Amino acid sequence: MDIQIPIMDGWEATKVICKRPRVDANLPIFAMSANVFLEDQRRLLEVGMNSHINKPVDYDEVRRLIGEQMYLRK
Repeated sequence: MDIQIPIMDGWEATKVICKRPRVDANLPIFAMSANVFLEDQRRLLEVGMNSHINKPVDYDEVRRLIGEQMYLRK
């Protein structure tokens, strides 16, 4: 989830997604941002995101995070 998207930012979009009564509403959501401050990382967990991917994107890190979430959901 890109944090800085127009109209509805990533924080608000995540809140909306997590409130939906759908089977797939609990899919993992990763924040994608250059914001790496502890406050930002704390906030992403509070709104329902699962983790943070730094920009520029390290695709090995993306694969690791996806694998981690798949393992936790078994």
